[in-house]
Amino acid sequence: MKTHTIMILLFLFYFFCLTGCENKKKTYEHQMDDIRIDKIVINYQDLDVETPMRIDCEDFDSYFNNSIKTRVINDFEVTNKLVNYINEAKENNKKVPQIDVRFKMIITYSDGTIKEFCGNDFAIEVDKSNYQIDINFLNYIKSIIK
Repeated sequence: MKTHTIMILLFLFYFFCLTGCENKKKTYEHQMDDIRIDKIVINYQDLDVETPMRIDCEDFDSYFNNSIKTRVINDFEVTNKLVNYINEAKENNKKVPQIDVRFKMIITYSDGTIKEFCGNDFAIEVDKSNYQIDINFLNYIKSIIK
């Protein structure tokens, strides 16, 4: 009888632990689903503009201050496609030397988080590291900023 009671208690303990862990996972996934991209702002200069020196991400706004063009993107499909391209650039790990910035992408999330990415027609800066971008990403950026 004691063995039977212990087995039932162990089963119930195991069951509640699994149920609790699964609910915690679902809650986390639900919270991640709640965080979405509100908008992406692309500040850009013509990609083929030449400068006497490299313009880094921090100097982009001040160097091109009067000639910066802006594109605000709120479309769900476009924002997701851009973020997917950025994630693919991060994953390919083809690091390149310091880039000469021609666009700055500012992503604003619904939870207030803001992420900045800078790039040109060859590479993108992600978290202070530079990565080669895919030609499809470049063509997509060009189609957006036309």
